[in-house]
Amino acid sequence: MATSEEVRAWVYESLRNDVKQRRSNPGMLTLQLSDVEGHVKTKLQETGEMPASVHGYHSDITVGFKDQIREIIWGLVIQGIVIPGGSTQQPDLPSMQVSEWGKKCLDTGEFVPHDTGQYLARLKMLIPVVDGGIVSYLQESLIAFRSGAYVASAVMTGVATEKALFVLRDAIEAALPTQDAKAKFAAKTNNKVIKQAFDEMWKRLDPVHDQLAADLNKEDIRAELSGAFDLIRKTRNEAGHPTGRQISREEAHNLLLLFPQYCQVVYQTVDWLKTHPF
Repeated sequence: MATSEEVRAWVYESLRNDVKQRRSNPGMLTLQLSDVEGHVKTKLQETGEMPASVHGYHSDITVGFKDQIREIIWGLVIQGIVIPGGSTQQPDLPSMQVSEWGKKCLDTGEFVPHDTGQYLARLKMLIPVVDGGIVSYLQESLIAFRSGAYVASAVMTGVATEKALFVLRDAIEAALPTQDAKAKFAAKTNNKVIKQAFDEMWKRLDPVHDQLAADLNKEDIRAELSGAFDLIRKTRNEAGHPTGRQISREEAHNLLLLFPQYCQVVYQTVDWLKTHPF
């Protein structure tokens, strides 16, 4: 039985395909709900869940799948990705269009913040041992993003970013040569302001940076870590305090796209430290 995450991914794929086709053929007929259902049907046939016989066109997807598709489409309408109707004269479903914002979102590649299941699945493929706390915080961020709560999304992405930094902090402590060195490092980084903890961590990484960067085939590990960390942390701090700072849809979206690369560098550094103790 196809999961809800699979159905959602197939709906996105159908919309993405429609956008691509219209770029070369702008005169195409307006996208219909039945077109999306047809794409899902093809996927179900490819997986063997529906027959793909000569007379397969007589069969149709179940009401349950149709309801799922409509629910997904309406969610995308709420998020501004899909516009119901094909014109002002036909403003309602089953006709629909992908908005300009929707085209940008569908072009983002593997990590699609509008699809919680797919985003997290991609992250786990990229980092199989990713900490469960990071996943939980990101899930909250993604749910908030899909609901239009962009301040909440930015705050939770920031929390996930700090959690990833704590994973790196623990790896640095484990790589230190003596219990005394570990205790001193812990005293300087545990329960401290996150920026202070980051600076202390980098004091340990800086002497081995060149070898670390060369082994990971990176030019500047600090730039990759601190650049993403500072941006996400700053946005999180501004949004998480009563400053009146608003977070736009684009800002929250970009933070979620930035996080996987940052997290990957964190875990690559963690793995390196396991075989290169100080």
